[in-house]
Amino acid sequence: MTIRITNETVVFRHPFRITGLDGTQAAGQYLVETDEEVLEAQSATRYRRVATHIRFGAGESGEVARIDPAELTAALARDIEAEDASPPSDDWPMPGGATRPMPGRLPRFRNDQGLAEIRIGARSFLCIGVTPPQDHPHVYIEMGAQDTILCPYCATLFRFDPHLGPFSAEPPDCLHDSP
Repeated sequence: MTIRITNETVVFRHPFRITGLDGTQAAGQYLVETDEEVLEAQSATRYRRVATHIRFGAGESGEVARIDPAELTAALARDIEAEDASPPSDDWPMPGGATRPMPGRLPRFRNDQGLAEIRIGARSFLCIGVTPPQDHPHVYIEMGAQDTILCPYCATLFRFDPHLGPFSAEPPDCLHDSP
């Protein structure tokens, strides 16, 4: 079994709690490591998430804890809600000045058919790869002024189509409706 490890830095601008972690964690930047196994016998390389860890402390000597990625997403959503209720400190700005979206408010798109291109009516969305449980980490993608963008995990090309609604795709079954 071949495993790849991807790293992502998440920023909490308020203290947070996640099951399995001791107590309330301080606001700050945390490294999240996702272990994925390569799925063989596919026409295109696909990955399946097998574990997600969060790293505390400095460098390689820091503490590592296994977490549920859905719970991490929920904690980030609560952090965003707290930002809406009270302006956060400027001590922990998002890299590049970006803001995190509320995951439940974004359309999620999938590419079960392995299409080279999917037309969508949203410029901010989540790509989930394929239908769970074979999905890749749900990736927030912001097109900005561009009309096309590639998902960094599955290399699906998303093309903005102004004639489609924000929760629409062509082909239509590329919109993932389930929570």
